[in-house]
Amino acid sequence: MRWSPRAPACNAWIGLNLIVFGFIKVAMNKKEKQHLFDKPENVKRLLIIFFSSVILIFILDLFTHKHAHFAWESWPGFYAIFGFVACVILVLVSRFILRPLVKRKEDYYD
Repeated sequence: MRWSPRAPACNAWIGLNLIVFGFIKVAMNKKEKQHLFDKPENVKRLLIIFFSSVILIFILDLFTHKHAHFAWESWPGFYAIFGFVACVILVLVSRFILRPLVKRKEDYYD
């Protein structure tokens, strides 16, 4: 409904609605829902679970028999180190080689 100088009661009702519902909206924003990772103790628990599982998997890797095709594949922690190095190389290639190829100047769209 649009504002009209001929209907002051109607305009007052619209103004009252804006004030009341605006206040409710502001009050609702103050009571934000707490999520799982908003509490530091939950983040600490998750990190403890993550690092303990990494250590457990590394320990289990020492006792498992691997069907390796090459000698270095049977080294303990080879696949973890290989994956980490591959990830670092991927990031470096994308940053220093691919980024200059697709990057545009700041005023490209002007």
